[in-house]
Amino acid sequence: MTGLSAAGWLVLALGAAGHAAPAARIERVDGRRVVGAVSLAAGADAFQVRTAGRTSSVKVADVLAVVLRPMPPFRPPDPGVVLQTGDRLTGRIGVMTGNRIEVETALFGTIRFTVDQLAALHFTSPPDARRRRIMPPGALLADGSFVAGPLRWLTPETMALESEVMGLAEVPRRRVRSYAVAPVERGGGRDPRVEVRCINGDLVSGTLVSLGPAGPVIEAPWIGRRTVPNDRVQRLRFLGGPVVPLTDLEPAEKKTVPFFDAIRPPVRGRSLDARPLRIGDRRYVTGWGVEPRTELTFRLDGTYRWFHVDVGIDEEVGDHGNVAFRIELDGRVAYRSGPVTGAMQAQPVHLNVARAKVMRLIVDFGADAHLLDHADWAEPILIAAR
Repeated sequence: MTGLSAAGWLVLALGAAGHAAPAARIERVDGRRVVGAVSLAAGADAFQVRTAGRTSSVKVADVLAVVLRPMPPFRPPDPGVVLQTGDRLTGRIGVMTGNRIEVETALFGTIRFTVDQLAALHFTSPPDARRRRIMPPGALLADGSFVAGPLRWLTPETMALESEVMGLAEVPRRRVRSYAVAPVERGGGRDPRVEVRCINGDLVSGTLVSLGPAGPVIEAPWIGRRTVPNDRVQRLRFLGGPVVPLTDLEPAEKKTVPFFDAIRPPVRGRSLDARPLRIGDRRYVTGWGVEPRTELTFRLDGTYRWFHVDVGIDEEVGDHGNVAFRIELDGRVAYRSGPVTGAMQAQPVHLNVARAKVMRLIVDFGADAHLLDHADWAEPILIAAR
């Protein structure tokens, strides 16, 4: 689909009311919004929007988001697998045959993954607690202990690891909480791709082939060409081409001025307590979790036109926290949030950064000094100038 290769960042939430196109809100990269029934034909480069008996077009390259359904309440992910691409699939993990592991997925039925396609196996739902930092490969057991080593076999009853300390270690599968295979290699690259997020938290990425009444058809090496059923889909997010997630870039400088003596460095892709990023009733795949007063500096060199991000206090601290967000372009304040508390929903920021050479993201202390100020820069993206 050549028309989608230049797609900005797109979010598409699909309702469950039959195949009729529901009313939707298109959010453009320039911050303007269009409301109506939205459709996109295979091979087309523009959305058709029907409003009050008239039809208009919005180029895909000009779209930031298409929202058709509110995000469901957060819940911890179910057992399943995480791929090295960052994809997540709920399902029942089966046995290992050769270098393949069988998974009965909720979305696509049985899939046999090669070990080198996987990042992690989750045998139980993780507790809502700070994620333990472990280096793969290795197994996290139910009692909190960790056994390092590559996976040698997996049966319905046991898992065997090649441990440097214990040699071949056989562990009852009922004792295994999760197994880390390899790090996630999310993001990077300019090739267009689409991330499909489902209402149960599944995340599937690949090339968008078409988008019809049955649901989006995507193609990826590990599944071939599959349709994601409409009633499972919450949103589609397009990346690549002119769209650059800010988390794909390395900050030119990271600086934290502590309120007391301890410094907690910024966390890429997680909250300050290493949990999934959540602001109010929204959850996010990418971003930065930071404490005040933290500054993240990025070199833009005048190559981008728009910057988009949601800001707020992470849900992990409830209604606590009080900070202020600030964005500077070449030393000039271009955005200032005012007081932001944990009781507030995410605040979207749409900023014109044309010709800016340096962008600095700053979180300042609020009225409560430094009490549970867990701030999030959630799903920040840059749109290249055209």
